[in-house]
Amino acid sequence: MASVDNLSLLHNNRKLNTDESKELFGKLYENWGFDGNYWEPSKSKNEIIFLMDKFITKNDEQMIIECILKHYNTFFTVDENYICYETKTLDFERDETFYTNKNCTWFIFISNDSYIAFGGKVLKTIKELFFNRREQINKYEL
Repeated sequence: MASVDNLSLLHNNRKLNTDESKELFGKLYENWGFDGNYWEPSKSKNEIIFLMDKFITKNDEQMIIECILKHYNTFFTVDENYICYETKTLDFERDETFYTNKNCTWFIFISNDSYIAFGGKVLKTIKELFFNRREQINKYEL
């Protein structure tokens, strides 16, 4: 039986139809170079930073989520099976998940390679949160 957290996550998701998914993938590719297959952040033409998940505290997660919630109450995700959803939940504990807004002007990518990548409008918040920890930005370390 699914846990309460998993049930609430399921209830907050709406699977996008084929046309909506194609539109989302088109915007993700245009803005971030993500085509729905294996993605390398370095292939994007826009600025992206990443942090190893071990450097991101629960407080950091909360601050990032609060920043996003000030501007958006609905998000779009692409999960590890490349299925697209509309959701109201941000969860840093998932694997291989893109979070973005409708126009894909920002994203958070949770990788199963122990890092989280950020792009677009969330970068200001990340840079402020890690101002005194700049050495942790873009440092791949297991």
